[in-house]
Amino acid sequence: MSFSGKIADTLAGAGHEVVIYQPILNENATFTGSKHTSIRYYTMPKNYSLAPDFSMDSATDKIWEMDSIGEMKKLMTKMSVIRADFRSFK
Repeated sequence: MSFSGKIADTLAGAGHEVVIYQPILNENATFTGSKHTSIRYYTMPKNYSLAPDFSMDSATDKIWEMDSIGEMKKLMTKMSVIRADFRSFK
């Protein structure tokens, strides 16, 4: 967020109209990444129905349901992709 916030501050400081769409991914995040007062924000609440279930209970249940090592490998690959996507939002 801070890299894109700096870009937004630079553009706003140069007189451009800056509008940021910022979906809420983490309710605990209290900063926007930018400081310029003319920047407008549009947010959207987190949609929990689209979020993957990362609870320990769901993970342990799924491990015992796996019928092969290949299925577990597919799950691990999928988790790596999801984790990489979440890291890109920092």
